[in-house]
Amino acid sequence: MSETTGLLLSLAAVEGALRRVLGTVEHRGFRVLACRVLTDAAGQEYRVHMQVEGARDPALLVRQLQRLHDVRDVAVRADAAAA
Repeated sequence: MSETTGLLLSLAAVEGALRRVLGTVEHRGFRVLACRVLTDAAGQEYRVHMQVEGARDPALLVRQLQRLHDVRDVAVRADAAAA
């Protein structure tokens, strides 16, 4: 059974950072349902609000995302329906 999970990520606003995050999400067996990316005023950081769906444990995905070089923080969102 697929479960929906909301994620909030902070990552460096560098070339390829978003592509690596999306690739990891898909490679780990999750499907992106919604994704919103905001940039800070200085253009140094992305705040990514993402809603994903998958049958696997979302904790596995969080651990994999935390290992990516440009990811500064990953949190599971309490309001999974908002993204």
